[in-house]
Amino acid sequence: IPFTCLGIDGFFAQLQTYFLVPLCLIALSPFLTLTLGAAVDYDNRRDRLLHALSRALTGSVTLLFLTYSAVSSIAFRAFACEEFARGDGATISYLRSDYSVVCRRDGDLTAEYT
Repeated sequence: IPFTCLGIDGFFAQLQTYFLVPLCLIALSPFLTLTLGAAVDYDNRRDRLLHALSRALTGSVTLLFLTYSAVSSIAFRAFACEEFARGDGATISYLRSDYSVVCRRDGDLTAEYT
């Protein structure tokens, strides 16, 4: 599903989504494993908690493994700028992923929407 269909426009919104969604899922995984594993009968509460934490850790590591390349890829795109010469002799650079973001203006680093 394209991000624009979800109402996520712009590079920085996509970057935040790629970073925050896996972190939120990892934060919720212990609660999900406790509620989904509630039907399993354990001898005591400690065994149930240890089993839930073990499953949450396994799921978290798997999620990190699956999302690492996508998150790294979009993070490195934040550093790719393309430079253009203006008519007055000055230069301006735009982020390749989103040309509405100015990277550099006359040698000064910026991060602003135009």
